[in-house]
Amino acid sequence: LEEVVACVLGLGVRDVEKFALGMPTPPEQSVLTKALSVLEEIGAIDSEGAITALGSSVVKMGCDVRVGKMLLWCMVLGCLDWGLGVAGWLGVGKSVWAEESEGGRR
Repeated sequence: LEEVVACVLGLGVRDVEKFALGMPTPPEQSVLTKALSVLEEIGAIDSEGAITALGSSVVKMGCDVRVGKMLLWCMVLGCLDWGLGVAGWLGVGKSVWAEESEGGRR
């Protein structure tokens, strides 16, 4: 849910909680609060809930906010190739194109 909240904030919506209530199946308040807490913890939003420069950059990347922050730091530190490897490894098994087999593995 962190990615969705970050994208909504990136679009300029200030009241994410009100926006979420308009969704066909709104998330539970506790889940939304946790997502906002995670975004603030990693620096994607500030204490008032506004998106930061880091948050805007991660939203443009279109990936998990934690992975996006890692990739940005890897780029700054000059180890992007390693960061991309780790990001790829973290994404193993999360393909939307792979079907689950009977054993639960893709």
